[in-house]
Amino acid sequence: MNRPRFLPGILALSFALPLRAARLPDLLDSGWQVQRRWTAVAANGSFVYDFALKAWNGAGMLKESFTRSVRVSNRGDQHRSEVLSATRDGRDVTEEARADEAKPSRPGRPKPKDDLPSPFDPRFRDRYAFREEPQPDGNVDLVFRPRSAFDGALEGRARFDAAGALHRVDFAPAKRPRFTKRLDFTIIIGADGYPERVESGGEVSLIIWKRKFESTLLLRDVRAGEKEAR
Repeated sequence: MNRPRFLPGILALSFALPLRAARLPDLLDSGWQVQRRWTAVAANGSFVYDFALKAWNGAGMLKESFTRSVRVSNRGDQHRSEVLSATRDGRDVTEEARADEAKPSRPGRPKPKDDLPSPFDPRFRDRYAFREEPQPDGNVDLVFRPRSAFDGALEGRARFDAAGALHRVDFAPAKRPRFTKRLDFTIIIGADGYPERVESGGEVSLIIWKRKFESTLLLRDVRAGEKEAR
């Protein structure tokens, strides 16, 4: 990713003065570039993910724990997932997970919806209001929220370094799903410009049933299709 460079004195001055509106498109484009790079990998590339989930009841007792490591390869219409390991409540369920993964998709299964309407996506930018907050360390936070309610709208903040590279996004649905008291996400961007860690947590509460959950998704061995073709 090409990152603009500024002289230290000019950089310090730019954060001492009120932030200019002209900087906003650069930050949004930086975030969009990260998103597009990952979309390209998901369509024609490969990666390994390590997923872990824990859930507790209303009394704070651990009710479920789950881990899974999977190697994913995508080539056009060919999508392959290889389960490397899996556990449930401390029990090895790798073979069960592999058998489940090998099952053909059931007919009539609904197609996955489009990605969430990201504030970085040029198609949705005008639906969001943005506020820039310079930080003492030279980073800048970009706070976003929907201008008005729309399906899938998000709210949160993105952190960029002094050169304008995206490093972290914290967000939540602007309107939580029914019975959900909390639902939030964090995406950490690695030095290579790809997401490397996704954290989520939430709480679902019915009249007599409650669950609090936390999950972590680690991404590694990310390869774009054009690199593997060489």
